[in-house]
Amino acid sequence: MEKEFIIFAARFFHVPPVKIKKKTKIKDLQREVHDPVVFSFEVEKHYGIEIGEDEYEGIKTIEDYMMIVETHLEQGYKKAA
Repeated sequence: MEKEFIIFAARFFHVPPVKIKKKTKIKDLQREVHDPVVFSFEVEKHYGIEIGEDEYEGIKTIEDYMMIVETHLEQGYKKAA
């Protein structure tokens, strides 16, 4: 999942995948102030999950997103239709 997520993030933030690691901070990738929010929406749409408000507040790195996605997918959590 790591490689696929990094490619997904690289496309969103318009940077080469080699520039992104698990510990890369979202604030270091963003170009505009609203990028983190838009990226969260794109993650939700792409993976069919819904990131809770309490989860969103703790997101700082690519790894944080990956852990949330993995947790939701393992639990079989799907976004409400």
